[in-house]
Amino acid sequence: MSSSASPLESPQRPNVVTAAYWVWIVAAAALVFFGVMALFIAGDATRESMLDKNPDADVDAALTLIRGFGGITIVVGLVIAALVGQVRKGKARMRRALAVLSVVFAFMLVVTTTIGIAYFPLVIVAVAMLVATFLVYRPAAAPWFHRVQ
Repeated sequence: MSSSASPLESPQRPNVVTAAYWVWIVAAAALVFFGVMALFIAGDATRESMLDKNPDADVDAALTLIRGFGGITIVVGLVIAALVGQVRKGKARMRRALAVLSVVFAFMLVVTTTIGIAYFPLVIVAVAMLVATFLVYRPAAAPWFHRVQ
């Protein structure tokens, strides 16, 4: 018996899967970072800035919304970080779950940025999540997720 594994027993992970892994890791870290920023936003400075722009605004509700969105962003970032390791290992079910989460939350990031709840850099994070999703569904990645486990 040979000590080296045959290519069928231990296939090489496709580069697109590795690239998607790192893009998702960076996106997850950015989501946690921006979520913490939103969660711990300085209330007084933000309140004054909002009242300068619109004196009739319900500033407390807006701050609660921003902080709540920050909490959600942190949770999504942590979930992405938890799932991406399974995707890297070739779990097709986790790939689908992470792809759905990425697409839905990317849409949510674009909408919340458009209406002024989220920061603009989160649009870049949304694009990164969509790129990672695209990469794991490239034809080159298919054998990694369709192998016998």
